[in-house]
Amino acid sequence: MNKKTLFLIILLLNGWFLQAQITITSADMPDIGDTLRYSQASPTSVIGYNFTTTGANHTWDFSNLNHVSQSVDTFVSVLSTPIFYYPSFLTNASIARKGESFGAMGFNLTNVYEFYKETNTYFSQVGFAAQLNGVPLPTLFSSPDYIYRFPLNYGNTDSCSFGYNFTIPGLITYKNQSKRVNVVDGWGTLTTPFGTFQAVRVKSTITSRDSIASDSLPFPVPPITTTTIEYKWLANGYRAPLLTATAGGMGMTTVTYMDSYKPTSGAEEPALSKSGDRLNIDIHPNPVGSTLNFITGVSDNGLQVHLRVFDGTGRVVTNHKISSTSTSLDVSELKAGVYYLHLTTGEGRSGVARFIRL
Repeated sequence: MNKKTLFLIILLLNGWFLQAQITITSADMPDIGDTLRYSQASPTSVIGYNFTTTGANHTWDFSNLNHVSQSVDTFVSVLSTPIFYYPSFLTNASIARKGESFGAMGFNLTNVYEFYKETNTYFSQVGFAAQLNGVPLPTLFSSPDYIYRFPLNYGNTDSCSFGYNFTIPGLITYKNQSKRVNVVDGWGTLTTPFGTFQAVRVKSTITSRDSIASDSLPFPVPPITTTTIEYKWLANGYRAPLLTATAGGMGMTTVTYMDSYKPTSGAEEPALSKSGDRLNIDIHPNPVGSTLNFITGVSDNGLQVHLRVFDGTGRVVTNHKISSTSTSLDVSELKAGVYYLHLTTGEGRSGVARFIRL
């Protein structure tokens, strides 16, 4: 074999290995202390993308996605969570993800955490916890939700059943029964606004049956069954999905992708623990009939806010400027369906909230 032939073979083999599928293992999952920044894609930028296409050596190009807000996933040890969560999770979980506090209609959720168990063969969610108006509600799943089973290779399939229930004394009893079916249905090259990567794609179909019981309601609430499809792209060394597209009811797809900090007002990049670049929006009632009330936390009464409402297809149906003192929006002329309220302040902070028009 002459040198020229050998050189050509090496080039061909090198190209083949560059395009070969990767394998995701437990080493590609989050570690305690990780802080991972994500962008929420604007509904308008999602339009036109087909997130269902996949296969071997596939090319996915989502480089034209635009963000409307950002958030940071922070992973901590179970010992770093409130002590009253220990009995449920100290021996059942190996890592926790800190969630965001939430308040509406007199109810406040604080100290929100999701709990996970990671081994060499799986990464699963085992439960979640929060304090409702100061009362701890640790909720351990009846069996784990196996989000990934390792190694993740093209063509792998698996499934699991899980569920949970909790009771808020004097209010409601909530019960969930779910089934997850995972398929590693693609591998290839993924491009997002964050960069280009060799990735594998996991499709998860999650069917859930939710039921609510309450003595205070004058009528029984029938169980609701929903099906959600998640598409996740993962690459070696990034600790979490590079992009997640979630298709729920009413033909709506929401997209988040790993990203660097995106300033909207020319400011320098803040520390990951700083949350001032995001505008938190609390809305009620949801679902809504005619008047949507919202709280933004903007205290400057002289500040104008740009308000837009997108429908489920990403079309802008409301677009105008309001005063920062405004706290309600007339939605009586909107058709029934799912919408997004998007607010941007003059100082560059922005946020989005999802609501359902009855």
